[in-house]
Amino acid sequence: MNEITESSASDMSGWPFGSSDPLPAGGSKVFDRVLKVGKMVRAYDNWLLALADRFHLLKAGPVLNRLRKGTQFAVKARTMDVRIINEVWIDKIYTPSCDFAIKDGWTVLDIGGQKGMFSIFAATSAKGVTVYTFEPSPESFASLTQNVELNKLSNVKLFNIAAGLGDGTATLHLAKDSGENSLLLSAVPMRGKVVVNTWPLEKILNTVGSPVDLLKMDIEGMEYDTLLTCPPDALSQIRRIALEYHDHLVSGVYAIRHLSEFLTANGFSVRVNTARRILMARQ
Repeated sequence: MNEITESSASDMSGWPFGSSDPLPAGGSKVFDRVLKVGKMVRAYDNWLLALADRFHLLKAGPVLNRLRKGTQFAVKARTMDVRIINEVWIDKIYTPSCDFAIKDGWTVLDIGGQKGMFSIFAATSAKGVTVYTFEPSPESFASLTQNVELNKLSNVKLFNIAAGLGDGTATLHLAKDSGENSLLLSAVPMRGKVVVNTWPLEKILNTVGSPVDLLKMDIEGMEYDTLLTCPPDALSQIRRIALEYHDHLVSGVYAIRHLSEFLTANGFSVRVNTARRILMARQ
């Protein structure tokens, strides 16, 4: 079946966004915040610190967030870091259904690994999982390496590389919050730039060297060029895709329908959650 379905927050009944999806159909902001607090209390071992971090009550600086499962993250307060942990570990935005839940023996590719929130989630979700993580920012890559070592993981392979149009170099624009770093210029405040190495998706997949059970991608607008330039034979090595799309960074050039149509033409079933700006696809 090759279908394109767009979902809103009030239309979450079909694959792959089932009843486990964290988005409420309605309700007040107060109720949503209470629900969020309850989930964080259940998820975090040091939940008071995590809540203070989430609601920007801490001073800017390093903080160690510990989950009840034993996972730890060395991150920064007053950034998007704790929100990303919540999206991956609590809301499960990249693994919202049974079909996308990581299983024993999977190979997972994390492009845009940031500080390791999803890579560590994937590496600890099942037995025999191997994760390949690509993160171009030297600063974020250092944090990613620290978090992988902090959690004593040997099944996460790290690459200080950006996904791009070709095998070469490009300028990475450094946002005030590292979660918004991008190869594309954007309206968010920037604090500098750095030249990084880039690989096309085909080379990344060849480096993995085996079928990818799940490709997670969050690369601030580069998801379009990265996927749309990937040859069909290389793309066929990917069984599932979960990505955050950024139409606002490529306005007038690309829209999510371009990705949906491209993936459908290459044998994927596609579903889009427009409320979360998440695209899920599977072969």
